[in-house]
Amino acid sequence: MAAAGGLYGQQRTIRFLFDAELRELRWVLRATDVLIDVTIYGFPDVSVSPDLPDTAGTVIWQSAALSPKRRPRWRTHHSATH
Repeated sequence: MAAAGGLYGQQRTIRFLFDAELRELRWVLRATDVLIDVTIYGFPDVSVSPDLPDTAGTVIWQSAALSPKRRPRWRTHHSATH
């Protein structure tokens, strides 16, 4: 959730990945004035996928919540993780 904290500043998109034994699981957090969107992409080969765009992966999970300007910070974190 530390990465989500970056969305409270000037950044509008944050990416981080997990090496899942040959696969990559890439989390992409995007903020707009209204929503925070969390999308998890799956890639088959972590040795090449870090250089690929998000669109080259398969969407595994996606959720959106009102931005921190619209709701308390703890609710945004809760909705992004449940």
